[in-house]
Amino acid sequence: MEFERLFEAAEHPITVNVENGTLSQVLDQIVDQMKNYKWEMSNGVVNIFPIKGRDPRLKDLLETNISRFRLSEKSRVKDITEQIQLSREFNGWLRKNNLKFSGSRSGADALIDAQYGRQIDSAMDFANLSFRDLLNKICSVKKGGWLLKLADKSSNGQEYLDLDI
Repeated sequence: MEFERLFEAAEHPITVNVENGTLSQVLDQIVDQMKNYKWEMSNGVVNIFPIKGRDPRLKDLLETNISRFRLSEKSRVKDITEQIQLSREFNGWLRKNNLKFSGSRSGADALIDAQYGRQIDSAMDFANLSFRDLLNKICSVKKGGWLLKLADKSSNGQEYLDLDI
């Protein structure tokens, strides 16, 4: 991807040397070595993001207001992505940016089922928050992280959004 080449965002070894330190000290050491990134804590979730070279469309998506997100108790992790796909605001953003989103994950069936078939014990009901805050709140409930990026273009030139949650 153009931004990865420009800022060498592919594999980049990082050394962390902290003994009995804080999470802040560890994250400071990581982003100091990444040069184009910063970190912040948001709703109890650590966000590491580019400060240079970020595709402005992703910034726009993360700032997009989501009016409502609901997920019933005993849902599965894969249901999160399905609910996001039903969002009027998310679909409007995809149309505006001529992007596609499938929400499917590839890999060994057992690994996919272990990660995305996992049950979430709590219901979710969030309203009037940014997409970024929504992802952070979802991750606080489901116990995990999220990754948002643009996928390589398909053979027909179509760009895809990849959201791993």
